[in-house]
Parts: sequence; structure tokens; C-alpha cells
Amino acid sequence: MLTDKDEIISTLNMAVELEKKGLKNYLDFARQTKDITGKDMFLLLARDEYDHMTIIEEQRDNIQHCGCWKKAENPHFNITKILPKVKDVQGYPPEEEILNQIHALEIALEFETRARDSYSLLAEKCEDPDVKKLFAFLSEMEQGHYDLLENQKASLTDNRTWLEMAEYGMEPFME
Repeated sequence: MLTDKDEIISTLNMAVELEKKGLKNYLDFARQTKDITGKDMFLLLARDEYDHMTIIEEQRDNIQHCGCWKKAENPHFNITKILPKVKDVQGYPPEEEILNQIHALEIALEFETRARDSYSLLAEKCEDPDVKKLFAFLSEMEQGHYDLLENQKASLTDNRTWLEMAEYGMEPFME
């Protein structure tokens, strides 16, 4: 069980590093992806990883300064409203680029699996209901990322098209 302050802070530091790695990976994938919908999807995931990192850092800082957990809230994340929709694509990229994009998605899927499982395990180890809620929420968010990435991979494999976020249409990155 996670009850010792130093152990909790150490665990939260590891979680921050996990989110930083995800943020960096998604920014790298966005930079490497030529398809605008794929690029925007990776940017959206990077933004979610940044949000996760910020939540964890706030909890860690609160524990370090006052020795207690801040009440966990479920902030609104874009991924919870993502609904895949097939984008109409003309002149889609050559097979070699598709293979590179699928490889990026496979790496991202592996990363999301590790993150989801890590947060799930942390939720099980915590006695405090607020801490448990925070890690369960992060695990659920990582599962949402996994589902999106899996749908993207299937779409590229089957249709050679990227899915776009129906509710957002990716406008936040076009501004």
C-alpha cells in the first residue's frame, strides 16, 4: 500500500516522468506525420499527456508542502468526447509512409498500455479514496487513448485513411 509520504512522492515523480515521455513521443510523432489529421490526433494526445502531468505535479507539490492530497477532480479532457469518423481522403500517401505511421501507432499503443496498467496498479495500492480516484481516472484516460490509437491503426490498415475527431474536427490546432 502507498502510505509513506516519500514513497508517494517517488511514485508521483515516476508518473510525471511517464507523462513527459508520452508528451515527447506524441510531439515527435506529430512532427513526423505528414497527414494533417494524424498530426492533429498526436497533438491532441500530447495535450492530454501534458494535462495529466500537470495534475500529477499539483498533487505531488501539495503533498510536499502540506502533506495532504488535494481533492481529486475529473477535469474535462478532450479524449472523452472523441468519436472517430472516417475522413474523406484523396491522394493518400504511398505505402511506405503508411507503414511508418502504423509503426508510430504501434509504439504509442505500447506506451498507452504501460501507462494504463501502471495507473491501474497504483489505484489498487492506494488506501486514500481521492488518490485511488485520481489513478483510476488516469488509467481510464490512458485506455481512451489506447482505444483511439487502435481505431486509427485499424483504419490505416483497412482503409488507408486517418480517423478524425468528429466532435472537434481538429480546429483547435488550426487556429
